Amino acid sequence: PLGYGPYAFESRDDHTIKLTRNQHYFGSPPAAAHLTVTFLPNIDMLHTNLVNGNLDAIATDRPPADQLATFEQEDKAGRLRAVYVPNPIWEHIDFNLDVPQLQDIRLRRAIALGANRQAMTNALFGGHTPVLSSWVLPGQHEAAPADQLTRYDYNPTEARKLLDEAGYAHTNGDGIRASPDGVTLTFQLLTTEGAPIRQQIASMFQQDMKAIGIDVQPLPVPSDQLFGPDGPLFQRQFDLALFGWIAGADPGGLQLWGCDAVPSPENNWNGENFAGWCFRDANRAIREAVTTLDSEQRQAAYLRHQQLWTQEMPSLPLFQRLSLALIATRVRGPQPDALAPITWNIASWTRERT
Repeated sequence: PLGYGPYAFESRDDHTIKLTRNQHYFGSPPAAAHLTVTFLPNIDMLHTNLVNGNLDAIATDRPPADQLATFEQEDKAGRLRAVYVPNPIWEHIDFNLDVPQLQDIRLRRAIALGANRQAMTNALFGGHTPVLSSWVLPGQHEAAPADQLTRYDYNPTEARKLLDEAGYAHTNGDGIRASPDGVTLTFQLLTTEGAPIRQQIASMFQQDMKAIGIDVQPLPVPSDQLFGPDGPLFQRQFDLALFGWIAGADPGGLQLWGCDAVPSPENNWNGENFAGWCFRDANRAIREAVTTLDSEQRQAAYLRHQQLWTQEMPSLPLFQRLSLALIATRVRGPQPDALAPITWNIASWTRERT
């Protein structure tokens, strides 16, 4: 609640917020009498000020991929401490199950096997955030053990085999597969405009799909149009869609995967089950998981739902985005957390005397 934290507001300007020790704080008084929060336009300026001793800790949810190696080297050299935290935003690609070709589970599985998701996280985040196996994130209590799920590790050879079994063959010499009746595997991939990370994901995904004979054409769309009530997601007018969800401490899931959450004229285009996945046993499992008060029953229901979800693949989970904290070696106490600001335990921070 406002006023109950270890620090109280003192003043602010365009670049800083100054706080002072709260004399009415219920816990142990924080070590520092004053706290200054500084906002700078880029990671370079933040990093320079940290190294020069002007800042004690910095945090960003958009770490530049080309500088991660530098931060790692400085961490190993003892010049700072780098902490990498997969954050709650997780990227994924939804399949529109109204598209006839995408109703074939062999095609969806081939796409999952042919997408080199590990290469994506290596390129974007230096491999510091893992490839996801499910829609429930690894840090959540309800996450299913990986060995109890159907997994799709990168295997383009197996992907091509599945496409062969589904009857999609190379016919016209352009490398793109087609069905016996001449329907080519050509899909449009919608994603958000002005999002460099998603642009890179889309480009890498496009190349991966081309390598197994699937033509993917990325189409960036302004966010307000993509997510608008009359936009392609809620109206379900798309082939593939790349975007992110923000996970909470409780995974929920009924609005994402319940049958009643498929946008349609019957529910006035409400709900976020954009894939249109309505699977009876999975619907029963997610309803039970969300509504039961029995903890063991809840855990079992979430496990069952994730098992069915990974078998059916209505959506391809990619990875969580990465948050980065750089902490001065003289500072003790920061414990960056995916679901909280870096200052969540600021009262226990201390600075060693030099």
